[in-house]
Amino acid sequence: MMTLKEYTKLLGVVFFVVAAVSCSQKLDVLEDILVLDPEAALENLPLSELAKEIRYVPLENHPESMLVNVQEIIIRKNYLYAVDRILKAVFVFDHQGKYIGKLTRLGEGPGEYQNMQHVLVDEDESFIDVFEFRSGRSRILRFSNLDFELLEEISVFLPQANSLRKDQSGRWYYFSAQQLDNEINDQYTNADLIVVDGESMKPTLFFEKRIETEGSYYTANSESFSINDKGDLFFSRMFDNCFYHLSEGGVSSFLTVDFGEKGLDPSLGLKSTREQMEFLYSKEEGRGLASFPVLNFYNEKFLAITYNYKDSGGHFHVHQFLKFNSNAMVVHTRNFINDLTSFPETLYICSYSNGINHPVYFNGDLVEVVSPAYAMKESQVDIPGLGTVGREDNPILVFITPKIPLESGD
Repeated sequence: MMTLKEYTKLLGVVFFVVAAVSCSQKLDVLEDILVLDPEAALENLPLSELAKEIRYVPLENHPESMLVNVQEIIIRKNYLYAVDRILKAVFVFDHQGKYIGKLTRLGEGPGEYQNMQHVLVDEDESFIDVFEFRSGRSRILRFSNLDFELLEEISVFLPQANSLRKDQSGRWYYFSAQQLDNEINDQYTNADLIVVDGESMKPTLFFEKRIETEGSYYTANSESFSINDKGDLFFSRMFDNCFYHLSEGGVSSFLTVDFGEKGLDPSLGLKSTREQMEFLYSKEEGRGLASFPVLNFYNEKFLAITYNYKDSGGHFHVHQFLKFNSNAMVVHTRNFINDLTSFPETLYICSYSNGINHPVYFNGDLVEVVSPAYAMKESQVDIPGLGTVGREDNPILVFITPKIPLESGD
């Protein structure tokens, strides 16, 4: 198998800076361009080429803590928070995976919610915000952590969106609508990003468009946002190879992935969702094309990107690109083969792998969330360092310690 040093010499990845007109209207643009050839990606690369050890944190399989369908894992300094989209509850675990408790207030009475559209945990972990969609009467229910008592209810403008983040100021809410239908100011829109001022609750639309959806939606990636170790917030948009920095209610592009002739035509994003899906799911159309790049992490020391690639046989794959700036190491591969431990066989530095949104970086480590149902073929397996693991068990967080430090400098 080719070593990482040999592979880096062959890769030929190019960075350069351009002053561009704009990736979208009303955006300031001064951006790097990353030239990528999807056919240059390796099929497999040993994890040991970039990592020195793996640490497991299995979420406890307690009768009170069994998860059904995890939408998101939120990692904070003190606790891990698992948001279950079926149970409409937030489960709290410590950093060893021990079950602590859960926020579950489903109902129609005082201090209860009927749906859990989004969940935010504040940085100091003093409260948990549950966003409940109720058309024109949407609200945030703020609960104390960890006794889960209702602190207050806050009226909020809540558009339909796949995911939500706040910027560092705490004032601005960013909603990733990604083509969903919304009615704003008595007008229908399929704007990809909706920014809401938390003080006035007034929305601002970015990447505004109107397409025919016929009430049918899809998403190429369930997570569109990433946050680095300094708290900087970034956004990846469907049918757009630009990445955007979000701050103080504004949006600015800073990095573009250039696939050349092997990139999907972004004008497909202006067609109806039926036409989009017919093209994307066609066995014949789009062969040899890369699409939907997602920025999973970015700081001055490390860059992590994933994107889709349809091969010559019409099969989709997720490619991973990592760049370590301290030694100019670059990695471009489909799979990381785990040669450090026996589980799991492959790993992905991807913020939406297995359909579970999660940060790919925490406290110097890379992070993967492994669902035993996806990772195991047998009903039960004995795994060194984990014991007996069943396919129905809760997710397992895998912390991967890189050989090169990734923390931002002062």
